[in-house]
Amino acid sequence: MNTSSVLKKRIMIFGFSLIFISICIIVTFLFNSNSKNDLVVNKKNIQVTYENAKGGINTSEYPLTYEEGNLKSPSNIVKISNKLDKSVDYEIVITTEKTDDNSLEENKIYVSVDSGEGVILSSVPEGVIYTNTLHKYATDIVDLKIWIASELVDTSDNGKSLGINVEVREK
Repeated sequence: MNTSSVLKKRIMIFGFSLIFISICIIVTFLFNSNSKNDLVVNKKNIQVTYENAKGGINTSEYPLTYEEGNLKSPSNIVKISNKLDKSVDYEIVITTEKTDDNSLEENKIYVSVDSGEGVILSSVPEGVIYTNTLHKYATDIVDLKIWIASELVDTSDNGKSLGINVEVREK
C-alpha cells in the first residue's frame, strides 16, 4: 500500500467517526430536552398529569402578600384527561399534612385556581377548590398557585413546614 491510500483510509475512518459521534450527541440532546419531570397518576376513569412536578407541588419559598402571590407564586399545571366515552365529574382537593406542631396551619395559606381570586385554604369546605365535568375524551388544564400569606404569619411560625397534598378525585 502506498502512503496516499493509507492516508485516505484514515481520513475516511476519522470522518465516519466524527459523524457517528455527532449523531449520538444530537440524539442524546433531543431525548433529554423532550423529557419532563411530569408525574402521571392513572385513576379509574381519568388520567392526571402534574406537569414538571419534580416529585411534589411547587410553592413560593417565602411568604408573599396577596398581590405578590398571584403574580410571583410558581404555577402548578394539572392536566386531567377523561379516558371514557362518557362524561366524568371530578374535583381537586388540597389538604395540608399535619405531622406535628411544626406544620403551618391552613388559615395561613392562599390558593388560586387559573389566576383567579386567591382564597385562604381553611375557608374552602373540605379542601375542594375546583370541580368540573369532563366530556368524553376531553382534557382540562388547571393552573394552581399556592403560597403562604405574609400578612397572616408571625414569628411563632418561623421554622414551620408547609406540607401540601393535591389530589384529583373522581366523583
